[in-house]
Amino acid sequence: MRIDKKVSQKQLSNGLCSVSMLSYIEKGEKVPSIELSQRLLDRLGGSFQNNISIFKGKEYIDKKEKTYFISLVKEANWEELKLNSEVIQEKIKDTDTINQQFYYDMLGRIYISEKNYQKAREAYKHAADCTMKGISLITLNQFLLAPIEYYYLIMYYYCLAEAKPEEGEIACDFMQAILEKIDRSDMAETKKCGIYSFAIEKYYEIVNDKEWFNIILLNSKVDVALSMLIRANRTFNLMGLLKIKAFIYDGMKGGEKEKKIYDDRIEALEEIYRIAGVRNNTNCSVNFLYDEVSIDISDMIRKRRMLLGYTQNQLADGICSVKTLRRIEQGIVNSQYAVIEPLLQRLGLSGERQYDNFITDDWEVLRTTHEYRVSLRAGDYIQAKYLLAFLEQKVKKIPQNIQILKNEKAFLDYTNKEIQRDEFLDLLDEALCETLELSEVSNHVEGFYTEREIQCLYDMAMVTDKYKNIDFKNFFSDFFNENNGNNLSKGLQALILRWLSDKYEKERNFVLSDKYAKKALQVDLLNSKLSTARKSLYDIAWNSVKSGEEKDMFSQEIYHTLTACLVLSEFVKDERGVEFLRQKLDIILEKKGDWTN
Repeated sequence: MRIDKKVSQKQLSNGLCSVSMLSYIEKGEKVPSIELSQRLLDRLGGSFQNNISIFKGKEYIDKKEKTYFISLVKEANWEELKLNSEVIQEKIKDTDTINQQFYYDMLGRIYISEKNYQKAREAYKHAADCTMKGISLITLNQFLLAPIEYYYLIMYYYCLAEAKPEEGEIACDFMQAILEKIDRSDMAETKKCGIYSFAIEKYYEIVNDKEWFNIILLNSKVDVALSMLIRANRTFNLMGLLKIKAFIYDGMKGGEKEKKIYDDRIEALEEIYRIAGVRNNTNCSVNFLYDEVSIDISDMIRKRRMLLGYTQNQLADGICSVKTLRRIEQGIVNSQYAVIEPLLQRLGLSGERQYDNFITDDWEVLRTTHEYRVSLRAGDYIQAKYLLAFLEQKVKKIPQNIQILKNEKAFLDYTNKEIQRDEFLDLLDEALCETLELSEVSNHVEGFYTEREIQCLYDMAMVTDKYKNIDFKNFFSDFFNENNGNNLSKGLQALILRWLSDKYEKERNFVLSDKYAKKALQVDLLNSKLSTARKSLYDIAWNSVKSGEEKDMFSQEIYHTLTACLVLSEFVKDERGVEFLRQKLDIILEKKGDWTN
């Protein structure tokens, strides 16, 4: 990737590691930490977003602790975070520069909650200096930065403007430069739209009510941010952006109609968050930059071994002693990867769980996979087939990669009507068998599954009555009841929850259908997804009509819920959805004219 993007080793490694360390990593002679891998990939515009890695020993413990601090930030539990301030300061002294940045961020958030912007500014200055020492308005374009590094800079200049209002114009100039650089960069789309929209909010807070406030410039930047969100199907900082748009049109001559549009969208979002029972936190919502599913390798090996029916003797045979395996499963010993890797391979794993991407370090494969997904979404099946054939020649032949290839080929041929339903199911079964047998699944809802295995099961569940030995509905509902789907990405969680909602609706069990629709909506909102949230929202409206606690289908509550769906459909430019919902709303208006005026 580095060579492809014409970036020197010095540029890429700057502030993260030595040039020699990067050289060793590129040659495969040293294995970087998860944090370093993520930062290097982010700087190059790649993404760890769908790459869920298995953590070992100290890495896993550190990740769990950081996840706890992030959960406090998400809940705005500042008192609990303050109680940990001494622990956080000790961590800063006892870790590498990348992790130091995280703990400086935690300190900065504590100080901001106390409105102590001077101390917060100092914390974010330290955070920036960890990997970006010497950066200035002049040298900004010389630095290769990851989205999280832009975040530390944004927070530093925001706190600077709050602590020293006389420095506001300098902070404003730097924020404009950051926005320009993010807009020109080729960082991963989701992270790009997230950090750009966050930067807009902080920029607005700096420039608002200042005599040098340029409302035209702000308006154009907000429009860019909203376009990015729509393209990426995300809602990062959406509420804040809509409020800025409403503010821009407030008091503007002829702006009343535009302001009403944005006010309606804000009201719709607030209604959706209320229905889902999710707090709408519009400030500092960049926690997605830290998000990762962390999996304890010891727990994973034990559960996977039990799922596949291996004894400890069988799994350890020829790899390590049974005593060593027992200690690994108990988390007592942090074994070398030379032992872990063959254990994982025997269990049909590689050490990584990727939902969309193949397990590879070949940038051409990753780029082609992205092109393949774009072709699929566009319905260009001829191009998709060509790209899949290319990938078949290029990817490493390990079980998880072969499984992805077979799964994708089955889906493509079935969608393209080249194979019948029974052939499709046989191919899915064949894909699943690359790592486990279907018969092994039914009694192991607590077993460790990769996302691709769950995807194979999901695809079978969508179209089949053929596999009578498995009740997919019970399997998926038990799966969520046992572990809440925490090993899966939020996108796949929401997909399965919506499927469960549909299944229970067909059985006329509207209470359970409503339960899973609400869960799906919660997951989508926590994942900042809008377009998929509309389906769950619509299901919730009609489940409430059909359930034992029947609501009048022409009631104001149903009308408001469907109006929220309509606003979102208009926002994501779903013309068919808009037409369908308008028809439903017109029927309600005709029947209940008394309150709809």
